Amino acid sequence: MIAASTADRGAPGGALLSARGVEKRYPGVHALKGVDLDIHAGEVHALLGSNGAGKSTLARIFGGVEAPDAGEVLFDGSSLLGLRPDEVAARGLAVVHQELRLFPDLSVEENLAFLVGYPTSHGFAARGRIHRQALDALRVLGHREIDPRAQVADISVAEAWLVSVSAALVREPRLLLLDESTAAMSARDATVLFDFLRERAAAGLAVILVSHRLQEVRDGADRITILRDGRIGETVPSSTSRSRLIEIMFGEGSREAQEQRERTAVADAAAADADGAAIRVTRTDAAPADGPPLLQVVDLHAGSARGVSFEVRPGEVLGIAGAVGSGRTSTARAIAGELPLQSGSLLLDGRTYRPRNPAEAVRRGVVLLPEDRDANGVMPGMSLRENISIGVIDDVGRGPLVARRAERGMAASVIADLNIKGVPGQEITTLSGGNRQKALLGRARCIGARLLVLDEPTRGLDFAARGDLEATIRSFAEAGNGVVVISSEFDELATLATRVIAIRDGESVDFELRDPHSSDEGAIAQASYGGQSA
Repeated sequence: MIAASTADRGAPGGALLSARGVEKRYPGVHALKGVDLDIHAGEVHALLGSNGAGKSTLARIFGGVEAPDAGEVLFDGSSLLGLRPDEVAARGLAVVHQELRLFPDLSVEENLAFLVGYPTSHGFAARGRIHRQALDALRVLGHREIDPRAQVADISVAEAWLVSVSAALVREPRLLLLDESTAAMSARDATVLFDFLRERAAAGLAVILVSHRLQEVRDGADRITILRDGRIGETVPSSTSRSRLIEIMFGEGSREAQEQRERTAVADAAAADADGAAIRVTRTDAAPADGPPLLQVVDLHAGSARGVSFEVRPGEVLGIAGAVGSGRTSTARAIAGELPLQSGSLLLDGRTYRPRNPAEAVRRGVVLLPEDRDANGVMPGMSLRENISIGVIDDVGRGPLVARRAERGMAASVIADLNIKGVPGQEITTLSGGNRQKALLGRARCIGARLLVLDEPTRGLDFAARGDLEATIRSFAEAGNGVVVISSEFDELATLATRVIAIRDGESVDFELRDPHSSDEGAIAQASYGGQSA
């Protein structure tokens, strides 16, 4: 925590950033309803709330990406309304949005030059200075392992986030807003970032941290403001208990609050029985069905995967652990037809499976929900309804009227079943991250997937949305399908998967947890990092 106390902060006159009466509407959705908020220099202020509460909408307004329908936003006493994002940044307010704004076909250093500014010589871009500028930016957070000349398309999503955060920090802003920037990072990278932010906050930097990770905001923030249904619920100190935060987010009588109280009671009782030792609560699941594997991966070489082998059986949720860059995402992309196999083999239902592209994989019933859902999953500019039905609409009905009717019915069923907060005609990018992820899962269900490959499926999701998604995943597996879940969050693997394996340095590790629910995350972290600190 930051040494300086922030208990006496809160008077509007001392705020660096002040929002008053901010309103925002989208078709069918009232996203922000009179939001008042003050952020002070030298504090780390967390914004917490369920998916769809309005956090990212507020971030886009602060960053100049969108304009409010009513209200005022002041930065150091001057209005930000009407300013473009580059003009907001020039004032000293840097925003790293939830949707990455990098060009995949350009190099890391070219993207940094676009974000920070192109060094020139005699009117031309100075390549040497562009390279040195990129090295300087990446050194801010100590990430010398990222190659400035690598294409953004070839680096991991976590590394892309680090590039974006580095670009924001190298300009030395007075206020930094991070919208779910740590969701794709390893625990190690997130710790480095928070240590840096605490040092900068002690020197006067203001930080707004938007995150779904309750423990992260409790550990990293001075104050926490909870948004609920587009309104400010309450601003509380970071010492507020997890249970209380969930009550403010969802309501004291909500299902989420009741579940948290039950978890706390069971965990406390287990800890007492163990004389204070931490015990993971065991969840009893039906074992996966016996019989032949649905998918067999044998000595797979593709991308950064250099010898990966495993099996997935019907009814099973297989968890894959591994550090960022370990080869886990390359494995997922190869299974989904996005990355060509260099050697090794894949078998689906006992038959050779070597998809030449994602469309062929989908025809065989294999669907990937990618790590970067915004860049590679959702279809921007299209509605929620169209994003759900796009994979099958050409196959239903005869004539446009029949197809449209089928599309509406299909989308309405998915929206209701998966509890998606949004209306069918709403443009997909105006939904929260959790609801966009649910839409992609609904699309896979409509396609008739038999094997789901999920890369960081709960990244950016709140407590409730994560629980809903995990329940949907389990239901999909219990229907006799197979699921592969790749995750950096070891607690997620320990609670969701029926079996966990690990990939390290491109190869399958001699490690398997057949009962992950009764194990803590230490064994998974040990296998993933080889004894290094996660």
